[in-house]
Amino acid sequence: MRCGPAALLFLVAGCSRPDPWAPCRDGDPGFGANTCFGPSCDACQRQLHAAWDRRSTPAGRADFHVHFLRSSAGARDRFVREMQPPDDLVLQHCTVGPVRGASCAALPETCVAYFDRALRSGATSVPLRTQMNLAVDAACEAPRNALVTRLGACGDGLDVDGCTSDGCRACTAGRLAALALLAPAADQPERRDAFDAFVRGTPEPVARTIAESLGAPDAPVDLDPVVVRRGAFAYCVDLLGHSARALPYACGSRLGTLLTHPEYARDFPRAWGALEAAAAPAAVPTVDVVVDLLARDASPSAAVLARLDALPPARVVAALRRAVDAPTTTPAAAAALRARLERLRGVAPTLLPTPAPPPSAATEGMGPMG
Repeated sequence: MRCGPAALLFLVAGCSRPDPWAPCRDGDPGFGANTCFGPSCDACQRQLHAAWDRRSTPAGRADFHVHFLRSSAGARDRFVREMQPPDDLVLQHCTVGPVRGASCAALPETCVAYFDRALRSGATSVPLRTQMNLAVDAACEAPRNALVTRLGACGDGLDVDGCTSDGCRACTAGRLAALALLAPAADQPERRDAFDAFVRGTPEPVARTIAESLGAPDAPVDLDPVVVRRGAFAYCVDLLGHSARALPYACGSRLGTLLTHPEYARDFPRAWGALEAAAAPAAVPTVDVVVDLLARDASPSAAVLARLDALPPARVVAALRRAVDAPTTTPAAAAALRARLERLRGVAPTLLPTPAPPPSAATEGMGPMG
């Protein structure tokens, strides 16, 4: 068709140049099927690559970014896989959200791998972490679970005691990032089992590090308070139930709160069940914390006292005897604790253990193995 000044108005539209970006809009910008193949997709890729090559000027960069974000999710994802652009562009790609009308975003493997790397990194800022967490929260179950699995993976080289190796630190960072995704929804029945299984599956050196970090007064600032609270409770209860060693110091106050507040309808019985099954190094200091809190309470909870009665007597007597005569114990609490002590031991509460006899001349100066 020849188009000149005398052409009819209804022919003007036919004389306009075709839109080179039309193939890139052959699909939804949101994440749905995320496919990109065939002639239309190839044409879009050529256009994206050409615009990318023109990004040296401000106008070129603006043109690329505008059309990149308007392109279909499949076309963008293919471009990201082929060109591996800077992280800020990948972030924009991966946080677009679901396809119109869908309830969740079918994030591709490209985005799962990117979120895994970025959420593990200590260089990712708090605002960016928040943006990523929101995007993952809107993701479908399959990519969401895949990301949690990747973040929670721990390789070889974990420490037996402490957590100072590179492998242990990397595992801790990944598990904390995964916890930030799991904990906010841990009160939902369909997400609760996944959260509990994740906590149980954490290697003990990593679990102890996480419990100490979350239970400390200066908990990580890049974690939501809900994540800190639920994570600290969950890890301390889990460690109490199976660790053969004394618990991290930060678990003392956390467990004391759970074990003396029946209003925690789900966690209260779980915490007491863990205490009943606990080994002595973890159980004895925890019982001391509970009894000390009861001794400061003018009206000790009947539910807590009943749970205390159900513990093995040997683990309770020493703590009761210390608490009954402590100057901070209220009269009402002392009476309640005294009654339990008398039932358990049948002795006057103020009777202290008989002091050991002084060493004889024959044994004085000998060591414990003498």
